[in-house]
Amino acid sequence: MNENIDEKRFGLMAEVAGESNLTAKNPDDCVPTWPNLVYRELICMILVMSLLLLLSLLFRAPLEGMANPAVTPNPAKAPWYFVGLQEILHYFDPWIAGVIIPGATMLGLMCIPYIDPNRKGTGEYNLKVRPYAWMFVFAYAMWFALIFVGRFMRGPSWLLYWPWEAWDIHRVAAAHDINLSELLRIPSTIPWVLREIPGMALLLLHFVGIPLIMNKRMKGPYQSLGIIRKIIFWAMVMGMFFVTLKIFLRQFNIEYLLITPWFSI
Repeated sequence: MNENIDEKRFGLMAEVAGESNLTAKNPDDCVPTWPNLVYRELICMILVMSLLLLLSLLFRAPLEGMANPAVTPNPAKAPWYFVGLQEILHYFDPWIAGVIIPGATMLGLMCIPYIDPNRKGTGEYNLKVRPYAWMFVFAYAMWFALIFVGRFMRGPSWLLYWPWEAWDIHRVAAAHDINLSELLRIPSTIPWVLREIPGMALLLLHFVGIPLIMNKRMKGPYQSLGIIRKIIFWAMVMGMFFVTLKIFLRQFNIEYLLITPWFSI
């Protein structure tokens, strides 16, 4: 009787999972999660905790002296896990860098399983069976790249230094970061709606024009997505590349592409 129950359970799992390689095996070829997997996870957890404790005993935390309101360190940096956020603040307005970008990143990562809901390759994490996994890898790598830049390449006055360059407190910074409208020499006396037309056109091209062009050229799993999933997909992709574009333009002292009375991008 137990064998019949197992066979029915296996048949139901296979029917729900479709062609999933994970559940298309015979139950006799599988092992229970408890205790086989849980014991291995427990051992890994103990090893990692032991390593962290050993590192904390061997290396001193980079703490400074008591806070002195009369002396401000230059540069003043957040802890390493927040210095990436501090680096983003260099490129965007505070409410965009501190609220919009982190919130959109978390929402976008949570949307990936709904953009790619196919059950084929369940439990496998590679680009061959998970073509949309590159979005997670890109966002993850970008965050750690910002941490690296903020931690090791930002010197006095938050100026950018290569890792092999010595920090010079007397280094001259750019006197003024220019905006796109200033770069195009558009008079500041005209209304901002007319002055910022190039910035609005550039943003429309980036977030609307490029997705519409690529929508007809992309093939494969992308064509099976519905309109809502396609919109979410392109919002995530173009949002990530827009942050990269802003970082690139800032290296040429171009600060904002669009300036409005309420926010600047």
